Order: sequence, then structure tokens, then C-alpha cells
Amino acid sequence: MKRITLTYRFLMIVVFTTFICLGTHAQDKKFLERGHTYEWSIEDENIDYRWELRDLYDLDPLKSSVQAGNDFEYTFDQPGWYELKVYFQDVISGEVHDRYCPSDATIWLIYVNNFPDFKVEIKEGDNLSFCQKDTLCLHPDITATRINEDPTVTQTDYVINLKEFDFRWYNSTNEVVGTDTLLKVTSEDNYYLEVYYKYNQSLKLNKPDAEKDFFVEEHLLPVVNIAGEYVYAPGTEMTIDEANGPHFYKKYEWFSKINNDTDLVYRNDSKTYSKLIKGAGDYKLQVTDEYGCVNSATTVVDMWENVAMSTAFSPNGDGNNDALLIHGDLDNVKENTFVLTIYDRSGLKIFESTNINEMSKSRDAKGWNGRNMYTGELCPVDGYVYFMQVEFTDGQKMQKKGVVSLLR
Repeated sequence: MKRITLTYRFLMIVVFTTFICLGTHAQDKKFLERGHTYEWSIEDENIDYRWELRDLYDLDPLKSSVQAGNDFEYTFDQPGWYELKVYFQDVISGEVHDRYCPSDATIWLIYVNNFPDFKVEIKEGDNLSFCQKDTLCLHPDITATRINEDPTVTQTDYVINLKEFDFRWYNSTNEVVGTDTLLKVTSEDNYYLEVYYKYNQSLKLNKPDAEKDFFVEEHLLPVVNIAGEYVYAPGTEMTIDEANGPHFYKKYEWFSKINNDTDLVYRNDSKTYSKLIKGAGDYKLQVTDEYGCVNSATTVVDMWENVAMSTAFSPNGDGNNDALLIHGDLDNVKENTFVLTIYDRSGLKIFESTNINEMSKSRDAKGWNGRNMYTGELCPVDGYVYFMQVEFTDGQKMQKKGVVSLLR
């Protein structure tokens, strides 16, 4: 894996005036962070400066850092106490002397903090889940604690800045699925997160500073089927079919739009959930389960005088909606005036009936079983164009064209 190391420069500008050796010095205390690169700078270009940095717990002068010039730069890779001094060349009577003035040195007493111990969690909690066909966004939550090696140093709260970290999200096959701060999850899997503190990586050899493994569960959408015919005559009761056994979902909602009025009915008190159709229009049953997952099924109530035909059926032999049938009160239909013709997508006629009695649901007719009446072959799942005409006993003639869906 590729290792990325970044440095952070903390610029401290020190503005000097001309000093004369008077046997005094200034001192300042700084608390810095291990692993960062810091820079001190003096703006006066007319004076030469000499910088000396030493570890207060290591008196070996060979290990001290000495630099000349207006700028001093250093990367602290070890925690502890340090002393940084800057000397300037003495100016007497306008002449520059080739010596430094140690008594007037400016001194920084520096304490370098150790790296914090980081812990990463997922903000969304431990029970991570999402609904089928949805997306779950995961965000890391990082906390830090730091123990100073010097007990005299007061520890302040560590402020987390996510820009100081690199992230690697893995799936169960150890594939990197994300390197951003957040991860968008669309599939159920075991995931693993590694967090890298940018300033620590040059010293840790690309080892993560914090890790978290977790499982994300995908909840299937609730099962919603509108049982029976897909087109209903007025007064027909629509019900939900508990296809995979009895479900007790959290919320059932019927939505219908009849005469531009929206009708919403809640039913949570029965194993079978139904809605009494009051007229033609679009209907939708929406179900919400215990996980908040929502699914729905829709149907259309199409009134055609007092005669209507289903717009979908499923000839799969399960005894439910296996045939295409005609609904309604057929007593007002004039004899020998009914014609129903069905065509496939290519325009080939595959079914025809002129006997409304063999198509009537109320008369226990067989209807169209989804086979080509000329070849006997079962027609594939598709939409089929139909033409229907009928004359009523009052002399009114009606014609209708539409599409019927053959399902499985």
C-alpha cells in the first residue's frame, strides 16, 4: 500500500530590534506536536542570527541542532522538553563584530507532545443496516487521548480535524472500497476501516493509528402484493396477499386518487389488509416495516359502464388470478354483441372471444388462460393489446382499446 507523508509548518515570526549585550534574555514557552515541522523566522535581514536547539534531557552537544540565518526549521520526532536559543551579532558604534551575544539570546522552552492514541467508531452506531435499493452513508467518529511523558505538563483537550487523517475502507475481500472521509454502502458485507494520522506515518511505517471492523446488514423490502384481479369494479374489496407467510408490518397505508381527492386509510389491526374501492382511479398500497423500509404495489380501477376487464393477470397455476376475466353486471349487455380480440407485440392475433359468458368472472367462466388459441402455446410475459366492444340493452354502444399485462 502506498504511504503518504505530509508535513505541517507552524510559522512563528519573531520581530527583533537591535540589542546590546546587557546580561538579560527573553524566554517564551511553547507546546508543540510530535511529527510536525515547525519554522521560526526573523524579519530583520541586516543582522545575522545563530540558532541552537538541544534536548534538555540529553546533554550531549553533538546531538544539538545549530543553524545560522534568519530562519530555523526543525521536525520533532521525539517527545520531551527542548530549549531553542537564537543569538544575534552584536552591533557597537555602527560596526558589526564577529561574535554573538549569548546574554541577550531569546529562548524558547519547548515541550513536544507525544502522538495521541486515537480511537475510531462509526457515527451511525453499531447496528448498521440499510434498506434494499437504498444507500447508507457511514461517517467516522474519531476520539483521541494523550498521555504526556512529563506529568508536570497540563493536558488540554485534543481537537480532531478530519483533514489530518487518511482513511481506507475495505470490504470482506480486502478490496479498498473508499478513501474519502465517508463511505457510501450499497451492499451487505463485512467492512474494515483504517485511520492514518498524517503526521505519524513517517515514524509508524504505514501502520494505522486506529482500526474498526463492522458488519452492514441489508434489509429486504417488505412483500407487497395486491391479490386477485388488477382491475376492480366498484364495490370490490382489494386485499394484500401475504405471499411469504403472515407479515405484521409497522404501517399499512392505502392511497387513492378519485375525482382529484386523495384518500389515505391506515390499517394496522388485522392479518389481512384491505380497502373497499369506491370508484375508478389509481390505488396504491404502501407498507413500512420495523426497519423503516418502504415498498408498495399499485393498481388501477377502470370503470367501463358496468363492465370492466382486468389489465393484468398471472397464469402460473397458483390458483390466484390465473385467467383474464370480465367483471361487472352483465345483465345489461345485449346478446351476441360482445367481441374481445387480443394481439401480441408484432400485431398477430392470439385470442378472440365473442361469448361474454365464457369471459365473465361472475359466471365462473374460464376466461383467457394466456395461451395462443391457435397454437396452444403459452404466451410469454409481455404486454398485449386488446380491443373490446359491446352493446347494452338500452342501445348504447361502447368500444375500448388498451393493454393487458401477462405476468408470472
